[in-house]
Amino acid sequence: MTFAAVYLNEEDDVVSVRDRLDWARDGRVGLVFPETEAGDPAPPHWESLDLILIRRHADELRLQVGVVSADRALRRRARGAGLPAFRTLHAAERRRRWRARRPAVLPSRAVSAEDRAEAHRRLSPAPLWRRWLGRYVGVAVFFLVLAAIIVLLAYAVPSATLVLQPVIEPIGASRQVVADPMLEDVDASSAAMPGRRLRVNEVWQASVETTGTSDVPDAPARGQVVFANQLPEPVTVPAGTRVSTSGGQRVVFQVIESVPVAGAIGATVAADVIAVEPGP
Repeated sequence: MTFAAVYLNEEDDVVSVRDRLDWARDGRVGLVFPETEAGDPAPPHWESLDLILIRRHADELRLQVGVVSADRALRRRARGAGLPAFRTLHAAERRRRWRARRPAVLPSRAVSAEDRAEAHRRLSPAPLWRRWLGRYVGVAVFFLVLAAIIVLLAYAVPSATLVLQPVIEPIGASRQVVADPMLEDVDASSAAMPGRRLRVNEVWQASVETTGTSDVPDAPARGQVVFANQLPEPVTVPAGTRVSTSGGQRVVFQVIESVPVAGAIGATVAADVIAVEPGP
């Protein structure tokens, strides 16, 4: 008869073991449980009810399933559920006939309502969204409790506010400082600082007695100047435009007010002008 060893880990449960047995062929299958450290108990999720469910599934598949574990309590529960139990894998392979005491009836705890509900829960795992929802709710409750503890500590721990008012005492010192235009930065060692030269222009006025008299014009001359447009578009002659005489003594005039010129070649306009300097 063929023998196959199925190595389990801490995450395996009844559902995963049943799935592995479905792929096993006729013969013997040894379920090798992970070894625990000295003094540690067997995995808590492997109870008598779990082992009974595995034995029933093995009977349906016509397989001989044995338990290989170094934990004495787990081997005792396996024998009570009707599964042969061995301490080592070598002992399971060497034994020609596997004998296991099949209980005439299931223990009272296996047929109780709590055990049936537990079996239904393990064989029908909760939906993925429900498991994630439980995790999120647990995380939210944890942070709420942590915030409540922080608030309680903030109110429980005494606190005080200290206001310090420093005493202000004016301190004065006098020292001669040289302003040097050649410096760019303050020189503390020589008590010199950058300076700049300021120039001040003073105007003096004095009155003296005249030695003679002469006639001086006291008002500038006024007149009109005619401007002619040489463009087909309107032009404005701005105030302040200067013109001068072409013959005799050169006299400069400027336009008093701005005047517009019509937009036609040859259009003229007269503008009032005044001499820049007084004279005839």
